[in-house]
Amino acid sequence: AEFRNRMTHEIITLESLQAEIKQCVETVHTQAESLRESQTRVERLSEQSTLGRRALRALVDELSLIQKETLSFEAGQATGQRVCDLHMQLEKLQQKLQDAEDKAAELRGRWLEVDQKNKKLQQEIQDQEQQEQELMVGKDQCVKRVAS
Repeated sequence: AEFRNRMTHEIITLESLQAEIKQCVETVHTQAESLRESQTRVERLSEQSTLGRRALRALVDELSLIQKETLSFEAGQATGQRVCDLHMQLEKLQQKLQDAEDKAAELRGRWLEVDQKNKKLQQEIQDQEQQEQELMVGKDQCVKRVAS
């Protein structure tokens, strides 16, 4: 009977241990499932992180391109402004050239007038010299007639 009591007690203890082991196994299974879910979440987060890094790199590349385009645009604007400035300077120089050509035409006209007056005066001088010579010849002839 004592053996039976001991065996019953041992069986109860074994059944109790078996229940604890069963509960531990269930806990381990639950923790393993939780661990698998966590691993899956970590993998998804890792994929999302990789995608996020790629997207961030793409955005940085796009921003870099935009910055280059902005600098190019600003340079283009500066060049455009310089072209406008040069165009305005060209217009001013063309106006000065036109003014100079107008002044030159006016001076040519005056020079032609002066040249014509000069030629006229030279002709008058020649005519007067001719008349003087004729008068001198006439005087000489008068003097000879009076003397003879």
